[in-house]
Amino acid sequence: MLCYRKKETVLVSYCDGVKIYRTDEVEKGSKVILEDPMPEPGYVFKGWEKSDEVDLNNVTKDVTLTQIWERVKDDHPVDPSDVFEQRKKQAEEEKELEELHSKNIKIRKTTPKVKINKKKKQMVVKTVKYATEACVFYSTKKTFQNYKSIKAEVKDGKAIIRLKKLKKGKTYYIKVQSRVVYNYKERTFVEYSKLTKTKKLNIKK
Repeated sequence: MLCYRKKETVLVSYCDGVKIYRTDEVEKGSKVILEDPMPEPGYVFKGWEKSDEVDLNNVTKDVTLTQIWERVKDDHPVDPSDVFEQRKKQAEEEKELEELHSKNIKIRKTTPKVKINKKKKQMVVKTVKYATEACVFYSTKKTFQNYKSIKAEVKDGKAIIRLKKLKKGKTYYIKVQSRVVYNYKERTFVEYSKLTKTKKLNIKK
């Protein structure tokens, strides 16, 4: 029976000066041949920079190769149509949005705490401080069929919600969820917490 030894490989990544645009998996010990990129208006290509001390004639470990660009005139105003600047701006915006998402998606792992005041038919919802809304879902059916909902603004992690027009002699089943609504560059995003366990509110006759 013949046994074939799996070839060892390394990763060679290419960065345009802003972000990685390509990654190749090559055999360990391979030679990497670099070609000059396409010209960018207003810039001069100065060469490639290696992320680590690697012999490109004998690549033995992962490496990132970054293009080095230099503006023709530092005092020249940036042209809005400058492709390189647009690419840089886009990468910065993507990073900002990623940081914004990473903060707000944490709400997905949280569950609001709810305290019901049966006499006043209202509830106090406590949630994370960066939440913006609390939403109450309620129905006279355990399955929440034909449920109604009401929401309120969250301030410093707290919201007070009062249920109105509840029918006497009925039992209402209630679940609560908090949300964070945030905007970035005219785009709106919403992240949700977990729903609470079902709570009951009996309305006396």
